[in-house]
Order: sequence, then structure tokens, then C-alpha cells
Amino acid sequence: MKNDLFLVPGLYWKNNEDINEFTLITTSPNKFMTEIHNRMPVILDDKNVFNYFTDSAEENYEKLMPVRSEMMKEDEEVTEVKSIQESLF
Repeated sequence: MKNDLFLVPGLYWKNNEDINEFTLITTSPNKFMTEIHNRMPVILDDKNVFNYFTDSAEENYEKLMPVRSEMMKEDEEVTEVKSIQESLF
């Protein structure tokens, strides 16, 4: 991404055994991620981060779209993951 910090929405709770649990909210992959996985985390842009906490569920649903592919870049680690995946399947 253009800057190294990005924010991913999720849910956090304590279960019945008092253990902290969390989940990340995912969406369908953008073109960049399709080669790596069939899901990707939702990444909130700067203008939607704070609104996410106050907007209605319907308004937030509209924010749960894949980030634009051109905002992402591939690192060496991603190339290694692709290589491992190709050898497994």
C-alpha cells in the first residue's frame, strides 16, 4: 500500500472461558490478491476509519469492499507463498 500502516476492521470478545478472541472481517479478493487467496481482509481507508465506529450497519456494509489493487505491492514473502502454494496443488 502507499503507506505502511493500514487498518482492518474486526470483532473482539471474551468467550465463556474468559479467553480473548477476535476475528478479522474479510471480503472477496481484489485482482492482486486473487492469485494468492480467495479472501482478503477489508482494509479501511483513512476517511472511513473513524466513521466505521459511528455509522449504521448499512453504511458500514458499503465500506466492506476490496481495496483497489493499485494500492498494494508484492514483497518477496508473497512470491515465496505463491511458490509454496503452487507446489501443494
